[in-house]
Amino acid sequence: MNTKNMRLLRDDIAGIIFTSEDCREYLISIISAALDIDADIIRAGLVLTRVNSNINTKYSMVDAIYENKTSIINIEINYKDSLSSHIKNMRYVCHLMLRQIPKNRNDVILKPIYQININNYDFFKKGKFIYKSSIREEKLNLKRDDFISIVDINVDFLRDIDYNKIKEEEPNSLERLLYIFVCDNQRELDRLYLGNKIMASVQEKIRVLTGDFAQDLYYDPEELKKQCDYELGEKDTKIAIAKNLIKINMKTKEIAKVTGLSEKEVNDLINN
Repeated sequence: MNTKNMRLLRDDIAGIIFTSEDCREYLISIISAALDIDADIIRAGLVLTRVNSNINTKYSMVDAIYENKTSIINIEINYKDSLSSHIKNMRYVCHLMLRQIPKNRNDVILKPIYQININNYDFFKKGKFIYKSSIREEKLNLKRDDFISIVDINVDFLRDIDYNKIKEEEPNSLERLLYIFVCDNQRELDRLYLGNKIMASVQEKIRVLTGDFAQDLYYDPEELKKQCDYELGEKDTKIAIAKNLIKINMKTKEIAKVTGLSEKEVNDLINN
């Protein structure tokens, strides 16, 4: 049994992977496998979007909300099992539904909302890898509509699965795609993903994000603030973090997302 860890599934490591253009095909593969929808359908017109700037519905650091021609897909990375996480996830689902309905309109064609929760825990505590939920009539177990679907993926489930069993899975299976978040044996990962261009891009992104400075990116936002010098002030702290991220060649959009600086401010730091 190999030693497993879950640190890559925390905050900005997973968040950056799921919002990076160079890991786009990995994202599409995850969505396709989780929803059992053809990758070409997911890929068609897929764009990264935002909820809005309202403080009550603002993006957290790891949200990845996408929209294509047929649906809206929200990916949430949940490291800790907590009531606040559950409330946040449902808040997004409700908001993504409501924002499609203009005032005084009853003839709107709604896109279905797919919420994919990638969890570091077993949400239903039933020992399964994946759970799929929808709104159903309780006694008849009849699906009410197709507007909301929630998928909970228990990544912790993979911790106890032998590498050889993972290797038997299809290349685009969720088990194989997400195994990279729990396995810290680089030799095994190299063998598992040999010749797989999609996973090569993810491995490279992780390598960059887990460089010397990036080790500090395995953090909760509040924990990072504690490590910073408060005397610098909030803006100077953001700038200091941004400068370190620039050193590891992180993209402008990703730096802006991590620090809260505007892309213009980040570009100014890069050019100075």
